[in-house]
Amino acid sequence: MIDIEKDNYVDLHIHTTASDGFFSSQDIIKKAKKTGLKAIAITDHDSVSSLNSGMYESQKYGLEFVPGIELSVVESFQIIHIIGLYIDKDNAKLLQEINRISRIKIKLLIDAFKYINARGIIICPENISRLYGNVNIKNLFDYIDKNNNIEWLRDIKEHIQKKWINALLPVENGIKLINRAGGLSFLAHPKLLSLEEKSLYKMLIQFKTIGLNGIECFHPAHSLNDEEKYLYWAKELDLLVSGGSDYHGDKFSKNVLGDKMVSYRWLTKIKEYKKHLFVN
Repeated sequence: MIDIEKDNYVDLHIHTTASDGFFSSQDIIKKAKKTGLKAIAITDHDSVSSLNSGMYESQKYGLEFVPGIELSVVESFQIIHIIGLYIDKDNAKLLQEINRISRIKIKLLIDAFKYINARGIIICPENISRLYGNVNIKNLFDYIDKNNNIEWLRDIKEHIQKKWINALLPVENGIKLINRAGGLSFLAHPKLLSLEEKSLYKMLIQFKTIGLNGIECFHPAHSLNDEEKYLYWAKELDLLVSGGSDYHGDKFSKNVLGDKMVSYRWLTKIKEYKKHLFVN
């Protein structure tokens, strides 16, 4: 039973099988409609391949759809995720970067399997796909962690992580890429960056100067105190507010679609800001 009607709420952070989610965009739309959400955004990691089907399916169910992405970038050797909302999924520069990242991910995944197999462990990709929805580096490592107690796994994780970090765009380039693709850029789940409060605030100021439009205030990793703090910062720095469940749908995630109860008014402000940019 739903305790609170969700027809005035949105979920602006959802993943599908196009990245590391368990469900297809069609399944996500059906679940969102059943849950009672008014609008959703699909924000796959470094991918827009679910957006066409998501848009089509949302029209069938009368659900407002926001085309999005969660872009991986780097700042001071730390991976940062920037959510882009209302992106042009056909933007040539954005697609060029997505294709580049996709090739790197495939190569790193192949390297990881080769390294693991060379150490005498045979892992069936179908088993990973059955549990997580698809096969990628993150799911591969999670699968091994849950099925083996292997000390040398840390070595390959560090090796892959270093290569991944070295391949990513700097934050400034990523933010500008999203903005030039017609999207609005948001710092995703700031709490997960594990930065001290002062450092995080300084980072937000820095990112705003290079084009960041907003901050994801609502996320399952954020406490109520975190949400209040980030909302205050957003107001103080004149940043837009976003939020969502970061739903992946796999059997090991506690995140629930629409669970953050993000008010539609925040999406209204986002749309008003984008309209203002377009007019001017």
